[in-house]
This record gives sequence, structure tokens and C-alpha cells, in this order.
Amino acid sequence: GIKVLHGPNKTLYLPGEEFSSDGLLVCLEFSDNTTSTITDYNLICESLDTVGLKKVTINCLGFSQQFTVEVAIRKEGSLSEEILWDLDLLTGQLVISGVGSIPTTANGEFLPYRQFVTSLVIEEGISSILPYAFSNLTNLKKVILSESVLVIDRFAFGYCTALTQITLPENLTSIGERAFYGCTNLKQINI
Repeated sequence: GIKVLHGPNKTLYLPGEEFSSDGLLVCLEFSDNTTSTITDYNLICESLDTVGLKKVTINCLGFSQQFTVEVAIRKEGSLSEEILWDLDLLTGQLVISGVGSIPTTANGEFLPYRQFVTSLVIEEGISSILPYAFSNLTNLKKVILSESVLVIDRFAFGYCTALTQITLPENLTSIGERAFYGCTNLKQINI
């Protein structure tokens, strides 16, 4: 049969994008458990014009294998019981809402979608941004923090290399060491 050794690099699409097989590694698996990598196969992908999970079928020598990719315009989740995130994949705006501190683990939540994040809005109720929460969001250009944010901890925005502007709240009491380390394009800080 056919076996997918490595799925495609890209598994999340915006409506209308074309499927990319970059990174896809397929092999034939024989009855003696040996395998042979193949590149001569036929791919059939359901239309990526509408939101949802879409089937991709690989056909070769009478065998077939399927996997899915996702078409979405919005992703959302929670960082804790009190804090939610909502990412509009079309505009690139990530909104954080709720009450309390944005945890260090926030970055792991966004990892699959980080290439989409171009702006960040922290809504009223969030009091602090813990270390590394938004580090390495390399396409993030603009950050707006609500007046309730009192603390930006160390490396909170570290290596956000596209960041050009941030609006800091007047009530901010602490900015941690290297909170903006590696933000080589940061040109404007508004208070």
C-alpha cells in the first residue's frame, strides 16, 4: 500500500488558496515490510474554497491513502480558564480577552498559526503578560495593550522582528528585562 512518511508542511489554508504538497513524503509499503519512496503519484484535493476539513487523496499503482487539511478564516482557544484568544486569519488580528495574566505557555497555543499573526490587541481585564508569551511572532507588526495591563515581563515580545509599533498603557508599572529584545524594526512606542 501507500504510506505517508511525512505530511505536507502546510496543513492550514485560507479559502481559495491552492494546496501545496511541499514537504510531503510518500512511500510504497510492500508485503515484506520494506518501503520505497515514491514521487510519481497522483494527488486529488477537495476544493479549498470553503471552510472546513478537506480530504487529500494520494493514488499510485492502484493504492490510495488519504489525509486532511483545514481551510479556516478564524481560530480560537483558551490560554487559561479566564483568558481566551481569537485569531482572524484573513486580517491577521489576534485578540486576547478575559481576566488575569497571559501565561508563558501562550506562545505554544499560537505556534501553528504564528505566520498569520500581524497585529495583537490585548483587551481590558488582562493585567500582565508573562515571560515569552508572544515571543517569536515574527510577522507581528502592531501591538495595542489595554489600560488594565500593568506588567510586561521579560522577553514577552522577544524576537518579534517585524514589530514596528506598540501602544503602552499609562498605568504600566513594569517592563521586564529584554521584553522587546530582538525587535529590530520597533520604531514607534505610544504611551
